[in-house]
Amino acid sequence: MKTILVPLKLDSPQDCSTTLLYALHLARLADLQVVVFNAFSIDLESTVLYEDPKRMHELEKEKARELEERIHKMKNYCSSDIVLKFNSTVGMENDKLLQHPVTRSGFHTLLEHKDVLPQKAVNITCVCKSGAPYEQIMCATAAYDADLIVMGMLETGVAGEPVIRSTTLSVMRHSRVPVIGVPKGRKFNGLKSVVYASDLLNVPEPVLLQKLRDFVNAFRCRLHVLHLHQNKDLKAEYALAQNGLDMLDRELYDVSFHVIFQQKEDLDADVLEYVYEQKADLLILSPNRHTFIEKLLNQSLTQRLMAKIFVPIMALPAASFSAPGARPAQAKSKKTDTF
Repeated sequence: MKTILVPLKLDSPQDCSTTLLYALHLARLADLQVVVFNAFSIDLESTVLYEDPKRMHELEKEKARELEERIHKMKNYCSSDIVLKFNSTVGMENDKLLQHPVTRSGFHTLLEHKDVLPQKAVNITCVCKSGAPYEQIMCATAAYDADLIVMGMLETGVAGEPVIRSTTLSVMRHSRVPVIGVPKGRKFNGLKSVVYASDLLNVPEPVLLQKLRDFVNAFRCRLHVLHLHQNKDLKAEYALAQNGLDMLDRELYDVSFHVIFQQKEDLDADVLEYVYEQKADLLILSPNRHTFIEKLLNQSLTQRLMAKIFVPIMALPAASFSAPGARPAQAKSKKTDTF
């Protein structure tokens, strides 16, 4: 993996900072470069710009400079957490008491820990293109040879309830690379453990598992493969899943992982319950039909499930995909910043 594409919706600064910071953490972990991307629209009075490529190019460069400035502001607004650790001095040996500052009362030692961003530099390229967001994101993915897309996932609906962004869903459905949707306000807590929700009776495609393998190896995370089923005969279910297990064995040849069989009634709700119980940092979904990801794509999740989307979700690409044609994003753009 070399490049992360980060499409930003600039009318939501707080959500932009969440998505950008999440992508920057990923980039630092795996030594990747970041392309920050924004697709903007032009009002009807300015449609003449479409007929003048030179003027359009200048406008896109100006928008990219504005995006660069906004990224600087986002970075400045993102404060670090401070954690104060109070450890009781009751029963503590004197030599240990002398190693740490003690509170005024003497009842606790006090340690201050700042949750700051790693200082490893990340190369960031800012790009703005005019046009519909979905089409331009797909073109930018190809133009910059992105290996991963990181996007905001949730927004507030008409009635105030959380809804999945339509652009994020469209990109998840058609992207040729994995797409991570980041919930609003979600802080990056590492990638120690990830859960891949898979239907092993529908044998995973090798291309899909290769993408999964690349991701797990790039970020060195523990992999749990979760197979939920409604078959009360566990031995029969295990036998039916044997081809899927064999495929995992072959394609994830240099990855250690656990496979969990769980008999459940509400498969969709229990995917999220398992993620919560395991304190996983990411839920990975395959593009198989009639699975959790299809319900996401069709926006048919209930309010109860929507409220549980507390963890980033990564959609793996299908082996075959088709992206609609659009005006290609220009791949030549200067590196605008290093964080």
